[in-house]
Amino acid sequence: MIQRLLGIAMLVVCVASPAAAADKPGEADYHAGARSYAVGEYGQALELFKNAYKASGQPALLFNVAQCERKLGKNAEAAATLRNYLQLAPEAGDRAEIESTIITLDKLVEEDKKKRDAPPAASVVPVIPGSGDAQPADKPARKPLYKQAWLWAVVGGVVVVGAVAAGIGVAASSGDPTIPDATRFTVSFK
Repeated sequence: MIQRLLGIAMLVVCVASPAAAADKPGEADYHAGARSYAVGEYGQALELFKNAYKASGQPALLFNVAQCERKLGKNAEAAATLRNYLQLAPEAGDRAEIESTIITLDKLVEEDKKKRDAPPAASVVPVIPGSGDAQPADKPARKPLYKQAWLWAVVGGVVVVGAVAAGIGVAASSGDPTIPDATRFTVSFK
């Protein structure tokens, strides 16, 4: 009888534990966000981690939010989120690593800003002496095909290959024993 009561009590505890765990604020969103992040769905994971943070208020979730922002190329937002994380969790064990990541993200933001703010490359139009207006210079004339070096290299290669093939053909037809006969052996495939 006591064993039955203990068994029923264990069953109630086991069944109630997952339900109680799912009732913790933000936990379901956290787990769904982790699954989305694992399969590369960073936009969806970002929203789920934000919801989990809003529900639970746990600063560690801000790290997850920042990782999603970083993966989505939102470097300025990721740096700001990591700064918030360090503000809310000043004793974080990974503080040095996070500060290094913030520096890297800030550098990426500056590089992106420089690329956006850089003036487009100016095109240079050469001026032809004696002309009143600036006009593009004519393209240099192309060499005729028979004056191209690559053509003569190809022709020479073809001549060499043809000469070697002709020599092998003549030697093979003369019955020279130094050239092995490829049909001397029979190969059977089973």
